[in-house]
Amino acid sequence: MTGVIHGGARLDPFQWLVKGITVQATLAYPKTLWPRVLAMIASGKFPVEKLIDATIKADEIIEKGFLRLLDPDSSAMKILVRS
Repeated sequence: MTGVIHGGARLDPFQWLVKGITVQATLAYPKTLWPRVLAMIASGKFPVEKLIDATIKADEIIEKGFLRLLDPDSSAMKILVRS
């Protein structure tokens, strides 16, 4: 499950333990960073094609998208979905 939190959250880590829940977190980046990133992409200094594991059609999103990303044996992290 994915969520975005813009403030505090009440959590009970003991419940994670009891229910066998694993929690992972990531950090979003400030919007002031993106002009620099876009310039790096445009110049070829940041090869974004290496970050995308697959490109799939929207009707393949379950089998080739979500299931692949949820598979513990898969190393996929980014899948581009084309409409």
